[in-house]
Amino acid sequence: MMKTILSALSALLLSGMMFQALATSYAEPEDRVVKSPNGKFALKIHAKKGLHEVKSGKKVLWSFQRDVWHDDYFVSNDGQRVLWVSDRYVSAEDANKKAALAVYSSKGVLLSKTGADVSKPRRYYKGEMGPIGDHWRIWRGKATQDGDVVTIETSGKPDFAVDLTKLSKKS
Repeated sequence: MMKTILSALSALLLSGMMFQALATSYAEPEDRVVKSPNGKFALKIHAKKGLHEVKSGKKVLWSFQRDVWHDDYFVSNDGQRVLWVSDRYVSAEDANKKAALAVYSSKGVLLSKTGADVSKPRRYYKGEMGPIGDHWRIWRGKATQDGDVVTIETSGKPDFAVDLTKLSKKS
């Protein structure tokens, strides 16, 4: 009887370890600071609180809330706008539903797009690494900033560019 119980427990432990070995895990996001290209403004990201503060020196000019993950942020040279770009991976189900990028200002969200709005999220190519599961897609590559223009390499459509100075109302 004891041998059977030990065998069952061993099997459960082993299956649990195998499941963990196959699961995708990421380090928790950390607090960080993102500066505007001209260095005059900074976005202070408080990862646990989800608080994002735009500062000039030590003075907080405005702030917004959003969950923090392993995303990219870009601050305009005038400190009036912040572009949030989600991680490059999106579930097939969320590609049409959840925002993949958004531009924030002191007045709220000026622009919001899903991954499917700006790209054709694709499956992994052979040998590519990413989250485990057939439902994951890649919607973007690198995002780069040149002055106030941020360009996002997208999958299956032309790259998506946002000029942070030309946004004044919700698009």
